[in-house]
Amino acid sequence: MGTLNYTDLFDRAARISWNRRALVDDTGTMTYAEVSALGNRFAQALIAAGFAPSTRFASLSPNTSLALLAMLAGVRAGGAWCNINLRSAPAVNIDILRRGGGEALFFHSSVAKLIPDLERGVPTLRLVICVDQDVDGHPSLKSFAKGGTDGPVNVRLARDAVGFQGSTGGTTGAPKITQGTADFLSMNAIGFMFALPFDEPPVNLALAPITHAGASWRW
Repeated sequence: MGTLNYTDLFDRAARISWNRRALVDDTGTMTYAEVSALGNRFAQALIAAGFAPSTRFASLSPNTSLALLAMLAGVRAGGAWCNINLRSAPAVNIDILRRGGGEALFFHSSVAKLIPDLERGVPTLRLVICVDQDVDGHPSLKSFAKGGTDGPVNVRLARDAVGFQGSTGGTTGAPKITQGTADFLSMNAIGFMFALPFDEPPVNLALAPITHAGASWRW
């Protein structure tokens, strides 16, 4: 069993195409080198703030570059991504995070009005960070990342540690919490490499909410 994961795919892309565009949204463009540097600092800052392996984290944001960068950094820091959905009713997201023991939340300023109810409804939340700006006492991703360093982040989960936490669709009642191990993510990443080979660098157009459907890196 290999240990390849999605941060490894990104790191390989960053080594090969460091000056190539990695993320593009309405605010501009970030190269692989820029995403790697800021993402590493943010991951280091998360770890310094007590972000331990398998820390449950979620993102509540429209499709933006900084939201995806935050998700990548959370995985790099050893966290277990929880796929709440921006399009779900707030009460559903609160319920999923509460029952799943959510500990960290990355949100966009456009949904700041939802955060007070989330914080009240999910008592395990201890890190709440706005990806795009300082707002209502919550630091922005870039402000929080100042607590990190430029060194590499070397966090490896145990093979049976929780690397992903999701939920069912709720068609048979209340959504049920589901989990995937670090091995599951490794097999997923390896399968992606074999099943979807590319001869040219691809362009990924995100239409569904990336915080729910996820995204994959490829050089």
